[in-house]
Amino acid sequence: MPFQEVGIGFMDKELRILILEDAPADAALEEHELLNSGLVFTSKIADTRESFLKALEEFMPNLILSDYKLPSFDGLEALRLVQEKCPDVPFILVTGELGEEFAIEILKKGATDYVLKQKLSRLIPVVQRALQEVEKRDKQRHAEETLRESEQRYRSFVQNFKGIAFQGRMDWMPIFFHGSVEAITGYTAESFVRGEPRWDQIIHPQDLSLIFTEEEKKLHSTPDYSFVRQYRIVHKNGEVRWVEEFIQNVCDDSKKPIRVQGIIYDITERKQTEKALEESEKKYIDLFHYAPDGYHSLGPDGTILDVNDKWLEMFGYTRDKVIGKINLKDILTLKGREVFQTSFSELREKGTKDSIEQEIKRKDGTVVSVIINATAIYDENGNFVKSRSIVRDNSKSKAYEKLLVNAAEEWRITFDSMPYGVMLVDLGFNIQRANKYISNLCGISLKDIKGKNISELFMDKHLEESLKAHNKHIVSLGGYEYFDSKHKKYFIRYETPIPGENGLTKALVIALVDISELKDKEKRLIESRDAFLNMLKEIDFSYKELQDVHKDLILAFVNALDAKSPWTKGHSERVTSYAVSIAKELGLRDRDIDTLRTAALLHDIGKIGTYDVVLDKPGKLTKEEFEIVKKHPEHGEQILKPIKQFGHLLKVIRHHHERIDGKGYPDGIKDGEIPLLSKLITIADSYDSMTSDRPYRPALPREFALSELKNCSRTQFDPHVAEAFLRVLERSKYTT
Repeated sequence: MPFQEVGIGFMDKELRILILEDAPADAALEEHELLNSGLVFTSKIADTRESFLKALEEFMPNLILSDYKLPSFDGLEALRLVQEKCPDVPFILVTGELGEEFAIEILKKGATDYVLKQKLSRLIPVVQRALQEVEKRDKQRHAEETLRESEQRYRSFVQNFKGIAFQGRMDWMPIFFHGSVEAITGYTAESFVRGEPRWDQIIHPQDLSLIFTEEEKKLHSTPDYSFVRQYRIVHKNGEVRWVEEFIQNVCDDSKKPIRVQGIIYDITERKQTEKALEESEKKYIDLFHYAPDGYHSLGPDGTILDVNDKWLEMFGYTRDKVIGKINLKDILTLKGREVFQTSFSELREKGTKDSIEQEIKRKDGTVVSVIINATAIYDENGNFVKSRSIVRDNSKSKAYEKLLVNAAEEWRITFDSMPYGVMLVDLGFNIQRANKYISNLCGISLKDIKGKNISELFMDKHLEESLKAHNKHIVSLGGYEYFDSKHKKYFIRYETPIPGENGLTKALVIALVDISELKDKEKRLIESRDAFLNMLKEIDFSYKELQDVHKDLILAFVNALDAKSPWTKGHSERVTSYAVSIAKELGLRDRDIDTLRTAALLHDIGKIGTYDVVLDKPGKLTKEEFEIVKKHPEHGEQILKPIKQFGHLLKVIRHHHERIDGKGYPDGIKDGEIPLLSKLITIADSYDSMTSDRPYRPALPREFALSELKNCSRTQFDPHVAEAFLRVLERSKYTT
């Protein structure tokens, strides 16, 4: 039978047939027989063991025809090699003579079939049958693989389903519960099926009335009836949660309801968000209507579009007589209209206009002097839509002048008693005013110091640069360190420009903070660090031999770091303990846990070079100070980089302040780029920071810290790591 008539899948492609035969004439006869059958193929002939093995690996045949006897090789050995290299390829013996018992033995050992050379006409049906078996086997394997994948998808769906799927009888006796039953309720699915407890027993008592309603009755009487409801349940741990339930009945052939089924989702977070939005909207309304300042919004022609209650109170109007009915120009004085014409044009062009002095007439005709700060709103095409303006009553400004005078006197007292040097200088750096610190430092009276040039009192090479920078524009050179050779002290110098009416700098406030003691401490720390690093570099033996030694050295170095500040003492050890507990919860390997333990102990090593005055600051850090602190992951990497045994720790330490949403530092990388061990240190570090005393606040409650871990999951923290840590904290000894 021709191959075209049997429907074999191999006909769709060219076959590769390997012929093991030492007689070229016999091989040619086999090829001729196959060609006459209509089979499309490419053949390769091998006559030695070596050429046969090479063909198996490189030619990769779909079918093998093998002689039984060769000069240095036989069919049994060839069969063994095929079963070892490519067991799924059909193997057909083509031989001159073969006894029946031996033929049976060959088939038992795995040969597909055999053909006698004197009956070569049997070759075609034997090949057809072999190829059909291969195709049938491939189809069966494909079907089995498809079934496995389907089962895996179903299993994955069930395992990862975030809700609860249920079915029960009409008397509410449950048949099954699937999904996140325990996560939502605290009870297992099996316990509900047993009725321990019943579902109605975990419904919040105040919400039971939401369950037994008319809609509930319709489930028992109306075919194919369904509805959605929301109510609260009480979790096994006592926590109240909101759920949303979709429920429907299942009917028999006579349309009689016989079962109920549905899906339940935990919507606690959604409810909390809705509540937060409601509270936020309420706060906005309160802020808008009861703000201490007036508010109005103007259309492109100046028509009043909206006002708040304070605005109505300030000018004596009612809302229904103002919105959409009055143009602001109609209630301005003549001078006010001139100001409006100029300021409103600038607002539309620039987007903002601040400190507009305006005169608005009240309904009774009296004039109120106000200050207006306005912002422009544009549509998607850049066209002006409306303005939003804060209107502040300025009529009492005179009353504040006296307060300003008193404030100035208080400032003078504060100025003179500051614990660091402050000077007011003109653009030529001639001193106009100095405090007592400067007077005592230079040994010159406050009276005599006035008029002296700052270069006479201090040796600062940046003075000329500062003079050029402040000559024309208001700029800030920021704080910088320098060594004053005249006074043998290190200072941080800050410059604050004071603008004149024309917007240009007219004077400068210069502050000098003595950091000599800090620099001395820094020098000693650097010397200690360098000595420590040099000692490690000189040790020339394997990491395994170093292991017992460097553990103690690491702890000593961490203790030296913690000793910089009472606020950081014990921090590294606590972070390490938390991080290792998370790693064990996640099932990390011992080798990875050892790496984590070392990295966690050294994660803040970069703070060695950070000033104590920054670490111990009792208030909020300035932007510049925070930038200094943010450098410590990079500094830690640089400190440890010369030590080859710590090479595997560098990325872990560098990235322990990254966030999975990409808003961390120093590199701003996202979830998939952050090392897993860094994620563990990040959450452990955050938890310890929240639950420990800090110079700017006392330790936060443990409940608040747990709430923050949950709230920041998926933004700051990896959700899987956060869930593992919460499990650890729930059953652990940590009670901070």
